[in-house]
Order: sequence, then structure tokens, then C-alpha cells
Amino acid sequence: MRLRLTRNVGQGQVFTRTKWNLGQNVPLVLFPAESYAAPNTGNIRNREVRSGVLKKGQSLAFMRSFLIALFGFIFTFMIVMTIRTQMKVSFWDFPAWQPAYAANPWAVATLYDAYFGFTTFFVWVCFKERLFAAKVIWFVLIMGLGNIAMSFYVLRQLFKLKPGEPVMSVLTRRSAE
Repeated sequence: MRLRLTRNVGQGQVFTRTKWNLGQNVPLVLFPAESYAAPNTGNIRNREVRSGVLKKGQSLAFMRSFLIALFGFIFTFMIVMTIRTQMKVSFWDFPAWQPAYAANPWAVATLYDAYFGFTTFFVWVCFKERLFAAKVIWFVLIMGLGNIAMSFYVLRQLFKLKPGEPVMSVLTRRSAE
């Protein structure tokens, strides 16, 4: 399919999309590469433009609620699984279960994968947090508790959002924290 710029509309651009097999021209509105509304602009997501059903505030509230439910589920699930696993095999009985775990190459590879993921998440936390003490505390929590600490951190950031503030601002550093 080919796209040809026909005119600008607000912050977006209207393209004419030509389907190769039918030769039909179909108008298509494209906005800048942001997924959600940018602060202080009238941009709305492409899905909302196509459907015309969702309003900007409704989609932002839905996304925030969805993310709170998702990370709340992850947090709760990981707590329950940790308690359940601890009841079956004590973490503190390390010499008893360590040889079998270390003998399984997939277990070791998964452990490395998890900790590299924790490190990646921690780099983002370092970007978000300004205080050195907070960075140290979150490092210990993330490396010790893994996804429990990570899901808690995201939930904490989501609950800090002001009403109407885009969810994408969770990813950026705040000016005054």
C-alpha cells in the first residue's frame, strides 16, 4: 500500500492510502509516534480516531485502571506463589535443593535472564528516582524480591498520577518529587 500526504489537520496529517489490489483511495489520519495523548496537546490515539467511540479521558482512565489491575495481579500472584513455594521447600534449606537446581541448565539460564531483567528495570528506577538512598533501597528490594518489588514500584508510580495525567508520564522523570 502507498501513502500520499494530502493535508495537515491540527497536530496530525491526513494521508490517502491506496490499496494496491483495488486501487481505492482511503483517508487515513496519522498522528506523531506517540501512543497516548501528549500533555498540553489535542492529540488522541489513532484507534480513537478510527473508531470515534472512545474519548481521550476515557481511554486514559481505562489504561491506568488496566495497568493497576495487571500489576496488582502480578504483585498478589508473586506473593502467593512465594508463600506457597516456601511452605513446600524452604528457601533457607539451600544446601538440600541447590545441587539439583544448579544441575539443570535451563534453571540457571532462567535465573540469569531474570536478574538481567531486574537490572534493566533498575536502570529505569535510577532514571526515575533522584535520591541516592532511594536508588540503593530499590536496588536491594528489586534484587531480593524481584517481580514483587518491581510490580509494587509500578503500582506506586501509577497511584502517584494526578487525575487526567497521561499514563505515559509514569515512564518519565517528574520535575518535583
